Amino acid sequence: MSTERRIEFFDCQCEVLPHAIRFSLEDHNRKGEWFADSVGLNISVHLSQYRGFFGRLWNAAKYVLGVTRQWGDYDVTTLKDEDIGRLRDMIDEYHLARAKCEYNKLRSKNENQSAAPAVRAEE
Repeated sequence: MSTERRIEFFDCQCEVLPHAIRFSLEDHNRKGEWFADSVGLNISVHLSQYRGFFGRLWNAAKYVLGVTRQWGDYDVTTLKDEDIGRLRDMIDEYHLARAKCEYNKLRSKNENQSAAPAVRAEE
């Protein structure tokens, strides 16, 4: 089994390192064949820790008690204009690989059905 991996890093417009995100496209194919479970697009983000130990402990206590902010605890990565094309290419490549998987899955299913012996109806 061979694995092809394409990794792209995207920096935020503010160029702060924790705002960087990583996309990895992985194709695990077996002897050149594509299978539906062999393609994955993964997104990795950095989990920020803005406070010291006691601040994080306070946040953990609020989480356990179900206390949330109105808009949630989110951070933002704003992509640069020149990175949009790279991300679009990666997503297109993912869709193409998934389509190949589905095609080969259907082809394999049809080959298995045609290889099955014909069953005669008993009189």
